[in-house]
Amino acid sequence: MSSYALALLLLGSTPQVESGSLLVLEGSNKPVRAFTNSQVTHVAILMHVGKNLTFVYEATPSRVRCVALKKFLAEIHTHDANRRTNTQVWMMQPKRPYSQRELIRMNSYLNSQLGRRYSVKGYVRKRQADGIHCAEFASTALTHSGRFAFRQRYAIDPNELVQQVRSLHERPVRISVPNRQADSSFPTQTWRRWLDLQTWCSWACYEAWRFCW
Repeated sequence: MSSYALALLLLGSTPQVESGSLLVLEGSNKPVRAFTNSQVTHVAILMHVGKNLTFVYEATPSRVRCVALKKFLAEIHTHDANRRTNTQVWMMQPKRPYSQRELIRMNSYLNSQLGRRYSVKGYVRKRQADGIHCAEFASTALTHSGRFAFRQRYAIDPNELVQQVRSLHERPVRISVPNRQADSSFPTQTWRRWLDLQTWCSWACYEAWRFCW
């Protein structure tokens, strides 16, 4: 990606992004980082729509969702405002753009999974589960394009996925997230922490119950 296109992204306008590109986060989730022993903690798929709309498809507590890239980066900004370290955001574009046929297959899968429950049960138990985690979701989407053939996708972690596709992608491009708001009021920061904790706790409780099945 050119420096001009990257500058547009940092200013809030979304440049042309190759559909099927990977969005990679580093340091966004301490439990994932500790469990996988890697700085790569989350992966998602970018799909470009129209002239200037880019959407992020991701599996995240508590479900699979689709969100505009601009909103996604704003959420990272809010998330980092309550932490001591910043999340690193990278984009990996394919060296050879996906064909229209490949994109149709990939997009069909992505949309079919919206709302599906997020779960790491398959990864932990090393067998297929009803829920899905981020690397499983992204690798399955890439597999549906016909360009990749990942096996036991439920057992892939974010870093493993990045390593496996690195040779077929351009060098990662850093996407800078606006600096954290240092002047946020204490009530606002407390409310944000509570909402974040509530989301994780709700998912964790249901996930623990599902592990008994």
